[in-house]
Amino acid sequence: MELLHREDMLEMLKRPESPAVTIYLPTHRTGDTEADPIRFRHVLDEAENRLVETGVRAPVARKMLAPGRNLLPDGLFWQHQEEGMVCFITPSSFRYYTLPFTVPETVVVADDYHIRPLLPLLENDGIYYLLSLSLNNTSLFQARRLVSREIPLPEELRNMVDANQHDDSEKSLQYHTTGPGPAIFHGQSDPDNFNKAHITHFLQKLSRELEKILATERAPLVVAGVENIRTMFRGECAYAHILEEGIEGNPERMTPEKLHAAAWETVSQYFGRQREQVLSQYLNASGPERSVKGLESVLFAAEDGRVAALFLTETLEARGTIDRMQRKIEIDPNPVSDNTDLVEYSVRQTLMTGGDVYVLTPEELPDAAEISAMLRY
Repeated sequence: MELLHREDMLEMLKRPESPAVTIYLPTHRTGDTEADPIRFRHVLDEAENRLVETGVRAPVARKMLAPGRNLLPDGLFWQHQEEGMVCFITPSSFRYYTLPFTVPETVVVADDYHIRPLLPLLENDGIYYLLSLSLNNTSLFQARRLVSREIPLPEELRNMVDANQHDDSEKSLQYHTTGPGPAIFHGQSDPDNFNKAHITHFLQKLSRELEKILATERAPLVVAGVENIRTMFRGECAYAHILEEGIEGNPERMTPEKLHAAAWETVSQYFGRQREQVLSQYLNASGPERSVKGLESVLFAAEDGRVAALFLTETLEARGTIDRMQRKIEIDPNPVSDNTDLVEYSVRQTLMTGGDVYVLTPEELPDAAEISAMLRY
């Protein structure tokens, strides 16, 4: 199943063909081939009922959801799951992605995709990349604190030794003849220079591939490997979010659990420093030109493209209507109403104009406000 990247996430902010169905499903990494498809069938049934309730003809609703139902008997599909799954469905498209974190079972039928459960992919809070670099194995992972999944690399970039041997046969040896005698092959005379040249060439190719994979990402990249190779890699790769701190040593000698625990220890310090810096900037900002709090003020600031950083609690819910003439919102006391999800709308507008979103605990919230924002101007 395809991995959801930041680029895909930002694409979901655009208004899709209507009606748009968003399905979130918690799944099992161990591949529960019985419970997971049963739950998926139930949410597909719920989605079909909601489509019909909104006025979609039953045959059209069934056709929209048919690609999902085709996955139900696919045992191989259910054996290769992560912590969660999301489906984006319109009358002409059906896309699904794995998620490296669990999500609540959710079905939303609306004019836009429901993106709020995906915020961990966008906020700088938990998603990171880990590159394991050694002579015999190169691996890339997308990870959070307790879960990770490998991102496949091209075969020629998975093993530095094999790649070097391939280069030996094609590039490193020089060939010439001296008259009628046998052919003579000349390699490089200095083994250290020979190895360094090959490693550099390998890291250059690896860097170009990672720059493509991570082109739209802003998550930190932790590199595991011996110091000289990590230093060489940082010198070759243009990805802007490689952490200076890495994991020292040969990762081949570490268990996967130890490797990811070391990566999390490194990256969690980075997340903490970054969050503290942004919160400090907010607290030091003064006046309505620099910061606002409260849903109404935040919503219109986001709509105006002024929000640089949005802070909110995970549990904040508010639906209602927006009066743009008066620049007022009216919150509906019924939280399950069909009115606009005012919190998601604020998040969406922030992201669409290049702002960042931080989901905080009540204790972390600045000014004890459930939602607030630091402004660009």
